[in-house]
Amino acid sequence: MCGAADPNGHPRDGGRVPAALILIAAGVGSLLAAYPAGAAEPAAPAFSLTDPTLPHDPVQPRSEEDQDRVEAAAQYAYGRLLLHREQYADALRNFQRAYRADPQAASVLGEIVAVAFELERPAEAARYAVISAERNPTDPVLLRRLAVYLTEQEQPARALRLYQRAAELTADDPPDAAMVIMHFEMGRLSFLTDDYELAANSFAFVRRALNEPRKFGVDQATRKLLLRRPEISWTLMAEAFLKADRAAEATEMFTQADAARPDAARLALQLARVAAQQQNYKEALDRLDACLAVRPRKIGGEAYALLAECVRATSASPEEAAARLIQRLEEFQAADPQDAHAGYALADAYRAADRGEKAEKLLADLVRRAPTVEGYAAQIELYRAESAWDKLLQALGAAVVETVTLAPLSESVQPLVDDDAPRRAVLEAARARAAQDGPGIDRGMAQAAMLLALAGGDFERFDQFYPLATAAAGADRAELLIQCGVELLLAEQSDRAVQVFQTLVDENLLPEANAAAGYYYLAGALEMAGRTDEALQAADKAAELAPDTPRFASRTGWIQYHAGRPDDAEQTYLKFLEKYGRDHRSDEVRDAVREARLVLSNICVQQARMADAEEWLEQVLDEFPEDVGALNDLGYLWVDQGQHLQRGLRMIQQAVAQQPDNEAYRDSLGWAYYRLERWEEAVQQLQQAAAGEEPDGVILDHLGDALLATGDTAGARDAWRRAVRKFREDNEPQRLETTRAKLQQHRRE
Repeated sequence: MCGAADPNGHPRDGGRVPAALILIAAGVGSLLAAYPAGAAEPAAPAFSLTDPTLPHDPVQPRSEEDQDRVEAAAQYAYGRLLLHREQYADALRNFQRAYRADPQAASVLGEIVAVAFELERPAEAARYAVISAERNPTDPVLLRRLAVYLTEQEQPARALRLYQRAAELTADDPPDAAMVIMHFEMGRLSFLTDDYELAANSFAFVRRALNEPRKFGVDQATRKLLLRRPEISWTLMAEAFLKADRAAEATEMFTQADAARPDAARLALQLARVAAQQQNYKEALDRLDACLAVRPRKIGGEAYALLAECVRATSASPEEAAARLIQRLEEFQAADPQDAHAGYALADAYRAADRGEKAEKLLADLVRRAPTVEGYAAQIELYRAESAWDKLLQALGAAVVETVTLAPLSESVQPLVDDDAPRRAVLEAARARAAQDGPGIDRGMAQAAMLLALAGGDFERFDQFYPLATAAAGADRAELLIQCGVELLLAEQSDRAVQVFQTLVDENLLPEANAAAGYYYLAGALEMAGRTDEALQAADKAAELAPDTPRFASRTGWIQYHAGRPDDAEQTYLKFLEKYGRDHRSDEVRDAVREARLVLSNICVQQARMADAEEWLEQVLDEFPEDVGALNDLGYLWVDQGQHLQRGLRMIQQAVAQQPDNEAYRDSLGWAYYRLERWEEAVQQLQQAAAGEEPDGVILDHLGDALLATGDTAGARDAWRRAVRKFREDNEPQRLETTRAKLQQHRRE
């Protein structure tokens, strides 16, 4: 069962409500015109048919589906009653649970959206509005508005689906400006999601509209909106046509882009790309000559890469291609020694042709004159190929001085991280330099060695270089310490992380506005190191320095929970919810509230308070109806207790659809099938869940039960034996004995 989100993540910035939500509200329409706003959130519970005071003696037992429909109808009716009483928050909760009980009753979604807007919860309203639109996509205007919202929420694929449905609904309508704008957005989003054919078709519509504005209802305002920066808009369309292999349209759009902002070299390069894609390499080379004749330094890198492609395609052998390319690039470099792009391209050609000395000399000069990540990466790859470890260390050191981190060089550095021998050789070169008299190892080399040791899990060498690297870090010291501390926590080196974050706060390295973040990090590291009381002090300090930051306010509760103090954690989280539970001003607050409720649910599960655990998850899903963790957890709780089997299955299926590689969710799905006596499907899902290197003991135990149900007793015993070993490793005696009893019961006769 999935738990709460990782509380050791970085503090998140507060969110903002997208302007598009104002439009969504107008599209949904208000269902509350007769009810005044302003009521505070009351504490009345959601309606439940399990209330023992309610009479219930049916002639025939209802099916689960019938029961869900009845429950949904009752909750909906109760919600309407609360609405008349002006208890809007409780009305909203009942509407949300009515929908969850019976998702086929889609009409309740309109009530949810309207009430949520009335309560000034626009993000919550929008989540349900999107669900409503996807379930019953009949209003193209609303679909477009919601697509704008999803775009702002960085969900391009989902936004695109709404646009596509809106386009289908308006396919027979006379074209107008709104339709043209919609197709432009469809083109942009489909390009971002790599559906180039759809992008090209959408942009073809826009292209026709801009060429025939009267026919498509495109006025000057619409044209200005679409072509606010015309060279970018035309280029985007051109790229889509090029990716879709529609050369003529790509050529036209690149030409349009050039007309908006003339650049002969850029146009020549773009047309060379079109020709190369059509395998017309002679034309491509001619156009590249025109491009490179004017020494276009801003686009030179792309031009030289295309030159290499065309030369290889027009040469009889690799040797001929290498010679021709080097000759051309040497000519360009000689004509303009300041052209770094030509220099890097030539160095790469030298390396490919095994002319390492020339490549090294050229790269050293280029990096000295124009240091770039590309240049450092080329040096690192060259020196790695030549096993020149001291030179590689120097290149890494020079790069780290510029970047503070190895991340920009990850592609070149990863082979060193993955392979012990070269990594140790570089670190030995650093050790030798550090032991030398005189210049020895400089700041950059020390930092590079420290970061490389950390990335490779060589903590002894990390300890060796850490003091030197951080002492010399200067203005980058705080950033470097945070980077090291976080990486150490991820590597489960909590004691070392404590030392790093303690230095961060002791030396006041963070600006006053961010000082609380240092204590937040320190609190997490201390708790992971088993120093709970100190962790709580650090968490209190973080909350004191930033009293209005919910992420810091919730840190104490997480520490208590992680330390096995569930009663204290529960009280802390309840106080946290008293302060922030009704605060809907920002995404940051709502995310912290959601995580608090998830942890409270876990606490209740540990204490066998299943009804309370379910209620906290219900509250998460009220506000976040597609929260993948809550969907899985509540669905699992239900099916594990034999309750709401179909509803639980439906929720778990949603979770698996969102995260198909999540083993815990697969286990939940398999167990739901098991409870429904769909044995073969249960085995299939549980085998997928157990396919990892170290499957969880619960997954293996479930798999054994499912295999037994299919008649595979031998397979069941094998799964249970593996579960027993895992429970023993994880020190779970109760589960261990339960599974052992199954093995004993079904032992071989």
